[in-house]
Parts: sequence; structure tokens; C-alpha cells
Amino acid sequence: MNVKHLGLIAVTAVVAAGLAGMSTSNAGAAVAAAPANCVIRTWNGNYLTAVGGGGRETDTVHSDATQIGSWERFALVSAGNGMVAFQTADGHYLTAMSAGGWNDVTPGNPAFHTDATRIQAWEEFTLVPLSNGRTFAYAIRTTRGYYLGAVDGGGREVNVLDTLNGSVGNTRNQFQVICGL
Repeated sequence: MNVKHLGLIAVTAVVAAGLAGMSTSNAGAAVAAAPANCVIRTWNGNYLTAVGGGGRETDTVHSDATQIGSWERFALVSAGNGMVAFQTADGHYLTAMSAGGWNDVTPGNPAFHTDATRIQAWEEFTLVPLSNGRTFAYAIRTTRGYYLGAVDGGGREVNVLDTLNGSVGNTRNQFQVICGL
């Protein structure tokens, strides 16, 4: 194992440990120290993509990328109270419209935008640690209690339809948030 790989493991472990709920202040410190090159991997191994690097109101987020490029990289930004915001490659923020409950089935009614220039309630998310046998595994919850879901575990659209009613156990709601790649 080379030094670069050990450094990657250390950075990722520090971010994950801080986000895993030690305390709000520790989580905020870990997020503040997080590198900009974080990726969000779906259960099936695909990556979330902010189409065009962000700045869009339609055709905004996909979960079908199999390679990591600039559009698949996000910065984790502390939103306070243990919450995070996902900043896209072009500096905008991921927005769950109405803080959740929408889907992307109708193009004129997207579940996400990536054009926010500041963090408000719809841009705030909680990373809920999961014990599913995968490293850095999280469910991603909106301020209204909805969970992001990658339809069929990835490779299709992303929605925020699922509520707390046991949906975290569904593989579509399980993601790996990996930083330092």
C-alpha cells in the first residue's frame, strides 16, 4: 500500500468519522476540512452527476455515471447543525425542491435543481450513517424527512420521494459518500 493510498484512506476516514454523528461541532469541522473531490456512489456502483457541472433547473441530476469526471465531484459544505450542502463543480448547490417529496418523472417538475447560489433549507441535507457492510455508507435526508433515492439502486433517475417509514433499508436510499479521490 503506497503513501498516497494511505493519505486517501486517512482523509476519507476523518470526514466519515466527523459526519457519523460524533457531535455537531466535530461534524462541522470534518465537513469544513473535506476536500472538494467527494463522490456520491449508488448501491449499484454508479455515481451521482450534476449535469453540466451544475447551474441547471431541468435535467439536473443523474445516477448513471460509471466513471468519475468533474460533474460527479461535489464539495461537502457545512450547513450548520450537523447538516451539509453539496456544492457542484461550478460552485452551485444541489437543491431538493420543496425539501423533498418530488420525483423526476415529469421533466417540467424536477425533483432537483443545481442552480442555487447560497445555502437555504432546500439545500441542506443530513448524512445518516448506515451499518450495511459498506464503508462510508449513508442515507441522505432532506430537512422535511425525505430521503434521496436512486431508482433501482442507480443507473436511472434520482428522486426524493421516500420518507422515514423504513425506507432507509431499501438499497435505492443507500449511498457511499467518498472523499479524497
